[in-house]
Amino acid sequence: MNALERSDMKIEQPTENSLYVTIGNFTYYFDDSIDGEVIVKRWRTDEPRDRFNVKDISPELLQTTENE
Repeated sequence: MNALERSDMKIEQPTENSLYVTIGNFTYYFDDSIDGEVIVKRWRTDEPRDRFNVKDISPELLQTTENE
């Protein structure tokens, strides 16, 4: 996983076609790995992950982010 961190922003790229960007209290997820579809999600970083429907995120990405 590629990662870039600054004091106000964190960027993680777990795969070639996906990206997590954390800015302040929000994390943004971008994924264009499926032809003709782009997934964009946003959540507060201080909220539990299980509040979000993550069925369209690949298990590989979930494993990568949960193990940090």
